[in-house]
Amino acid sequence: MAQKRRRSRNFLTLVAIALIAAAMAYSFWPKPALVDLGAVGRGPLMVTIDEEGQTRVRDITLVSAPTTGALELIALRSGDAIDKGQRIGGISSAVPGMLEEVIVAPADGQVLQIYQAGGAMVVAGSPILEIGDIQSDLEVVVDLLSSDVVAIEAGAPVLLGGWGGGTTLEGVVARIDPVATTRISALGVQEQRVDVTIDFTGPSEERQGLGHGFRLEARIVQWSEDAALLAPASALFRENGVWSVFRVAEGIARLTPVEVGHSDGIHTEILSGLGEGDVVVLYPSSSLVDGGAVAERAAE
Repeated sequence: MAQKRRRSRNFLTLVAIALIAAAMAYSFWPKPALVDLGAVGRGPLMVTIDEEGQTRVRDITLVSAPTTGALELIALRSGDAIDKGQRIGGISSAVPGMLEEVIVAPADGQVLQIYQAGGAMVVAGSPILEIGDIQSDLEVVVDLLSSDVVAIEAGAPVLLGGWGGGTTLEGVVARIDPVATTRISALGVQEQRVDVTIDFTGPSEERQGLGHGFRLEARIVQWSEDAALLAPASALFRENGVWSVFRVAEGIARLTPVEVGHSDGIHTEILSGLGEGDVVVLYPSSSLVDGGAVAERAAE
């Protein structure tokens, strides 16, 4: 009986030693690094040059006083529609015996700005009002850094938003000025800027309420692809001067060099090195090594 008890104690001792050894081995066994993962897939990618722009009427007609005299009160107001040949007002000449000089609209459109409301003397040649066609003659002007201009060309599509209408308007680069001018930025830095003119391509009904001198945001499309092979830009890093990622397969991270194309800062075009469906590590830390075990971090 005593011998059986000794054997039982020995067995229990061996079991306890084995459990302690297993626990110690587990505690010292390398644990997988917790990482965030992302997938490689196909989708649209667009690279744009973004800048604020301003609308303007392409051809503005300035109506000036034809003679010196007393300008009668003008009934028109800014925004009023006006027809070619419509009477704007009259000027009583300062020369005795001269007939009243009648001012008529030289073109159809809208009154953009009134310089002289009438009821006072005006000098010959002084501006009275401006006329322009907001509906069909509106364009957009954006001033870009000269270094950005070289990356676009006439005919490039443009997306126009931020104008308050709730929709994105479409346009096209119509003209790029050949001369840059020096302008001072809001930070006081000298910049070489180039004016780029954009034409609307959609119907005028889409931009109701948009007038002369209004602000909007222009996104000039430099490059686009409907089904590019894309990887999260946050997965990419430089390794010995080569773009690389950590591709994950069966819980192991493999250092993988890749060839990249265009990027919008969120997604990057992959030209070689990865395939659709591959999983990569996002924001890889410096402690992650080739062949290291990884596990996806649980979402909080």
